[in-house]
Formats: sequence, structure tokens, C-alpha cells
Amino acid sequence: MTTHVFAGPTIEADAINERLPHAVVHPPVRHGDLLALHLGPGDRVAIIDGVFFRTGAIRHKEIVHLLQQGVPVWGASSMGALRAAELDRFGMRGVGRIYRLYSSGVVTGDDEVAVLHGEADDGYRQMSEALVAVRLAIRRARVTGLLDFDAERRLVKAACALSFGDRTYRRIVADAVSDGLPSAVGESFLGRVRHERVDAKRADAHLLLHHLGRDEGAPPEAASQRMPMTSFLLRWQRSAPTIRVAGVPVSDLATLTAAQVFGTGYEALHRRIVLRELTGLPVDTDPAELAGSALRVAQSRGLIGPDRDVLPEGFHYWLDGPERQLPPDEAALLAMVRSFRWAPNVRVVEPVVEALAGTEAWTTAQRIVARAVRCNEKLATLRPTFNPHYIADARLRAWVGRRWGVAEPTFALLDRGFGGQADLRVRGAMFAPLDSVEPVESFPVPSGHV
Repeated sequence: MTTHVFAGPTIEADAINERLPHAVVHPPVRHGDLLALHLGPGDRVAIIDGVFFRTGAIRHKEIVHLLQQGVPVWGASSMGALRAAELDRFGMRGVGRIYRLYSSGVVTGDDEVAVLHGEADDGYRQMSEALVAVRLAIRRARVTGLLDFDAERRLVKAACALSFGDRTYRRIVADAVSDGLPSAVGESFLGRVRHERVDAKRADAHLLLHHLGRDEGAPPEAASQRMPMTSFLLRWQRSAPTIRVAGVPVSDLATLTAAQVFGTGYEALHRRIVLRELTGLPVDTDPAELAGSALRVAQSRGLIGPDRDVLPEGFHYWLDGPERQLPPDEAALLAMVRSFRWAPNVRVVEPVVEALAGTEAWTTAQRIVARAVRCNEKLATLRPTFNPHYIADARLRAWVGRRWGVAEPTFALLDRGFGGQADLRVRGAMFAPLDSVEPVESFPVPSGHV
């Protein structure tokens, strides 16, 4: 049994391992981290800290997916308390005072637990205060007689008005004094918090570790309704790293994307796989038989009428002018492949992995992914606001158009298995900076028979 704990500014790894010697401590959780875990029977997950703002926060569906697999997921203190309050009805377990404040609706905002902090090499040094912790410190000072109700109101008002990154006790007191709080009262409060330094988030983290140490790890209760598989969750699963290349985590989905962008002959591979998936025929089916079976499937679903000499009007949307003059069967097959879409119950990445795994093309694509990640990391250090997904659509279209030798890439995107422009931006944009800085050579992709 392995306990995976995601933490950072709230509590350090040494303190966690002191209470749970065999726990695996991870950085603050982010989108995709839970789906990348290789969990076994009896494993459990505890979320204390998580990132957001410049990095995608952990999605609710990711947590619910683990819960529905029977993995206990605990939360406390920060992102963990917030997600536990939102998902306790699905079986996530919340611990601590901050979780109770969220679950009871006393506090509701995401920024109640948000803080500005350093990176891992700086020990996640905290540089601002969580609003919920400030509220509790102010309330404690009022209950003990240091503050009256008016002083509490002014301090809370000042704290709420600040952005999470600016929320320090000194700034809060300064703003409250500007709003009418007596400066002597403000200084007394500052002295109290410096002297006592009661950290509500850290206290809740220790309470969570106490519960985990008591081995309270029974499987979570199943929710009354199971969350259905969605295209989003399926894509997140496929985005989880499966290998490290030159120290860079690489997913099958990113590798597939590299093959789609840079592989010559990928269109033929995509066509073969789509027709195979539509028909359910074996991989070694004769090309003519595969094409004929796909057309019969289209007829059975009412997409093509009994008279196959006439191309249905609806298929014209997926074809350009010259393609509409192709023989009707060939034009119909082309339209079927282009209109194919990823769906929760349709395998797309897996057949490509099966077809390319172990080939030089797949290895080459994995290396390109690693190069792209390193390139983007370097560019981000040179320009902190850099993000390849901010590249304009027109520039992305011009880029792939040049690579593929087409003036208008709309149909070329579909022929290579992209869902369209938005899909190119989400998956393909990460490769554009690399291809500009260090042009990527195309490589052959085994295309099969069709």
C-alpha cells in the first residue's frame, strides 16, 4: 500500500515523512497528476496543496475517476480542502477546520486558500497569506479581546480587497489603518500574529497525516450516480506520461501528435485505422474488403442510400470541389474518414500505439516531444509570459500548411486525424516554437495497406 501526498507551501516533505515514513511526497497537485499515478491495490491519495493560475488546477473529474476506481482520496488545508468540500458527496474525504468551513458554506471562494509561493528549489517558500487563515487569525484576536468587532470588520475588509499574491499581514494592517483602524490596534495585531504564528492550513495538514497514520484507508463509499466517461477525461488519461525521454515525461497522446504533424504517410495510417475501427475487422484485412465493409456500415446506418452511384449531399461538406468529382465510393470513404471524431467509446490513440509501438517512427516522435518540451521550457525562462498555446490560429495554420505543402490546411488537418483548428491549437501548438528554432525533419510513418 502506497500513500501519495501532494504538498508544497503548507507543509514540507520531511514533516510528512516523519509522520508517514513510506509516503511518496509529490509537488502541489496539478491537472493530470492523478491520472499519471500508477496506482495499485490499497494505494491512496492525499491532496494538501495544488497549483492554479498559470497552470491548470486539478479537475474534479480526475478525482472522481480515482474514487470510482476504489482509490481513497483525502483532502485538507488548501486545494485539498476545497476539492473535498466539492466532492465529498462522491466519496472524497475532507479533514480539518478549513474543509469544514468550505463544506458548511461559511467560505466559498477559491482564493480563500490561494497563496503566492516559490518553486521547489526554494522550498515552496510562502510569500503571502491565505485569506481563510487570515480570517481565523483575526477572529482569534477578537475572541481573546485584542480586537473589537469594528477592528475585525476593517481587517477582514482589507484582506478581502487584496489579490492573493499581495495578501500579507503588514499590507492588510496598512490598508485597514488607511480605512480608519487605529494604528496602535494594527501594530498590536501584527505583534500577535508574529508571536503566535498559528497556521490553520498547516494544522489541518498535520491532522490529515494523523488520520492517514491511523490507516483509515477503507475504500470510499460509491456515489449514488457514477460519473460517465467523457471525451475530456479520456483525453486527460491519454495525456498522462507513459515514458521518460532524456528526462522528459512523454505521453502517448503527445507522441501521436508529433507523428501527425511531422510524419510522412500518416494520412494513410489514419485512414486504415479509422476504417478498421468503424468496421471492427482485423488489422490484416484486405484493403478492398475493408473499404467495402466500411461502405456497407455507412449504408446500414443510413448515411448512404442503396444507390451508391450518387454521393449524398451531406458528404459534400467534407470535400473540396475536385474531390466531389471523385467516384462516389471513394469520395464517401474520404468523407467518412474526415468526419470521424473522438468519442468516449471510440479507441483512437490505442490503435495508433499498437500500430507504431516499437517502430523507428514512434521512437522518433517521442524524441521530438522531448525536444519540444525542452525548447518551450527554455523559451519560458527567457520570456516568462511565453506560452505556445497563445500562438495565433492564423500562424499555426500557415505553419502546418508549409510543412504539408498545402495552401489551406482545413482538410489536411482532418486527413491527419486532427479534429480541426481547435484540436491543432490544443495538441499541436507545443511543436511550433521548436520547428521555428530548430527545424524538425520529417520522418516516414508505416502506413499499412489502405
